[in-house]
Amino acid sequence: MNRTWKDTKEHLCELNQKRYIHFDFPIRNNEKERIIKRITQEIYNHRYLPFIRVDIIYPKYSKGNKQVKNKVRKITLPAHHDALIYQYFGYELSKRYEMYVEDTSLDRISVAYRLNKHISNITVAKEAIDFVTSQEKCWIIKGDFKHFFDNLNHKVLKRQVQLLLGNAYDRSYIKMLKSIMNYRFVTKKTLEKQLTHAKVDFPYKKMGNKAYTNNLRQLGDLLKQKVINLSPKNHRGIPQGTAVSAVLANIYMIQFDELLAEMMNKYNGIYRRYSDDFIIIIPQADISYEDIKNLKNEIITKSNEINKLEIEHEKTQLLSYSKEAKSIYKYDDVGWKKSSLSYLGFSFDGVSVSLRSNSIYKFIYRSKRTINKYITLRDARERYLRKEGPTSYVKKYDDQGIKNYRLANPTELYRKERIYALAGTMSERTFVTYHRAVVRQCLALFNIERRSSMLAYAKRAQKEFQYKTRGKYRVVIQRQVEKQIRRNQRKVGGINDEW
Repeated sequence: MNRTWKDTKEHLCELNQKRYIHFDFPIRNNEKERIIKRITQEIYNHRYLPFIRVDIIYPKYSKGNKQVKNKVRKITLPAHHDALIYQYFGYELSKRYEMYVEDTSLDRISVAYRLNKHISNITVAKEAIDFVTSQEKCWIIKGDFKHFFDNLNHKVLKRQVQLLLGNAYDRSYIKMLKSIMNYRFVTKKTLEKQLTHAKVDFPYKKMGNKAYTNNLRQLGDLLKQKVINLSPKNHRGIPQGTAVSAVLANIYMIQFDELLAEMMNKYNGIYRRYSDDFIIIIPQADISYEDIKNLKNEIITKSNEINKLEIEHEKTQLLSYSKEAKSIYKYDDVGWKKSSLSYLGFSFDGVSVSLRSNSIYKFIYRSKRTINKYITLRDARERYLRKEGPTSYVKKYDDQGIKNYRLANPTELYRKERIYALAGTMSERTFVTYHRAVVRQCLALFNIERRSSMLAYAKRAQKEFQYKTRGKYRVVIQRQVEKQIRRNQRKVGGINDEW
């Protein structure tokens, strides 16, 4: 066994397999190493299964029109054995990519999904803002590639992978790329409807079994009989839910990244790309306003020519920073107006760095849902312990925000009774565990563990942005989150008199 394969094998053994229901059963720990040992022989004949797509809906706040709209993120999950194969290819391609960018400008440009450089969005955002504030005046171009993963051109992707691998590009890579590019899928909701309609006792319905089919033969029969109907073959883009997707995206962007790096050397600026988000910062002493507008249009054109990816003109911001005025400006039809730079979840207005409005809104929204659920369950449990049933009225607010009470309708009564019954079945230990989880996520201001809550993230960002800032800007990230936590505390301290 050579050293390279030994390194890959150890890496695969250390990775955790995600648990979700798919066409095949999750890989057990005692069989994982056995599969990994023979993975290099199996990849040539491996049969890739269809994907299952899950829609995750989350709210998105728009600062411009101050509205909240639901955004759908489509997560496309591979089968468990396929996931392990993709982990293998992802690691091998990442090693090749790191060798290619080592000691080049690309090593600092492409900052997301790196094998040896685990750079957070906080670090990247701070570097960009620090570079801005180090200039007397500078131009900022910020944009993204429209539907990045969904629009990757297959010819460009194959060409870039082949150029990177050279002689190592064999039929196993060809087969893997084909499975990623021409994948077929079925949504989870549709699949479960199809299986229920078939009236067959499938293993996912049984306790402890986590698969939609018993084996690959059964899956083949169901596909042949059209019990399970898949989407047509995909002809553009790749799914985001695999271990190889991120590194393929970085490989795809090599030629474009190299071109932008050459441009920035000419203007003494910097270019950074975090997945589909990019930022360009150029000192104003090195380029005029007319030239920066032309450069922006040239970058948009080159993206279409080289990558076949669209950068939308309207969504690509051209900003100006002035150290003397301590302001960010944006040009509109009237003239230059004060604005702010939003980048990777943070906002900079020339004076302060804060969480952008959408980031803090997500925390407010999730906190509100978690707190409301907790208060409802807590108060229902207290009534249960006092041997009091749920009340027959509900609390509602009118358009003026005035609290009113009315009798619950049958649906509302049924819901109240179900919550009451659930609260009654919770043991003291279960409720305490639930209570601690809510406190950790939404209520605690002290003793915060790393990565345990939004406040933990805010504290880490606050500390990193303040490091060697030397008064260039204020950092108010932690204060934003603490303010909302205090609101949560006041709300939990109140009584839910509906119960």
